[in-house]
Amino acid sequence: MRSITPESAMDELDIDSLALAELALALQEEVGARIEDHEANKDTTVAQLSATLAAKRATAPVQ
Repeated sequence: MRSITPESAMDELDIDSLALAELALALQEEVGARIEDHEANKDTTVAQLSATLAAKRATAPVQ
């Protein structure tokens, strides 16, 4: 089993394009803001995605 670290890229975690699209959709629903393709792709690291989500959550309208 591969360890997930902040530096792990989605590609290194064997997340294919379909799984990445599903992840982005689930995150969009959770955060309430669109996750753009360039914000979540095979080269995106866990740390980058986490920072993107934190920024979007901070600016998302209250539901």
